[in-house]
Amino acid sequence: MSMKRNKLICLFISTIIFILLLNIIPAYAVHIPEELARAKQIYFDRCAGCHGTLRKGATGPEITHTRLKEKNYNTQIIKVFVSEGTGAGMPGWKGILTDEEIDEVSEYLQIEPPIPPELSLPDMELSWKLIVPTADRPMKPQHNRDWQNFFGVILRDAGKVAIIDGEEDISTPLEETAELRLLTCG
Repeated sequence: MSMKRNKLICLFISTIIFILLLNIIPAYAVHIPEELARAKQIYFDRCAGCHGTLRKGATGPEITHTRLKEKNYNTQIIKVFVSEGTGAGMPGWKGILTDEEIDEVSEYLQIEPPIPPELSLPDMELSWKLIVPTADRPMKPQHNRDWQNFFGVILRDAGKVAIIDGEEDISTPLEETAELRLLTCG
């Protein structure tokens, strides 16, 4: 009888420890190199603009792995934030990212962020693609609007920019931000 009881106690304690570990230790499937690379790229493309490359916060709050651990956020809680967004302005990514990508990013946020490589100015210049040569660019506005009353809105996550005329409340068609950057930097 006592041997059976000892086995039950051991089973019970093992189950409790297993459950605790599931809630304390994040799922590390993202350590598979392909998943880590994918999650890292998704974070950089979709999240870093607000939370910073090292997740220390910018317009969005700090979401370092240590901060998430302090708040007792596990993978399930993080998935809800990533999927549904927040009332503070973070968009929900459900329908934009796949469930698998949301899982990978949620797990990626629980590990220390990799240090981003530095990109020198010459390396940046090599990535530029000149669309309109300087000599072919207009030297004056090609319209009668007050260009000094224009302002731009960057839709970073969509990769677009809108130029809006403050007086006439007219917005131009959205252009790819990459094209705008190349036009202004090239």
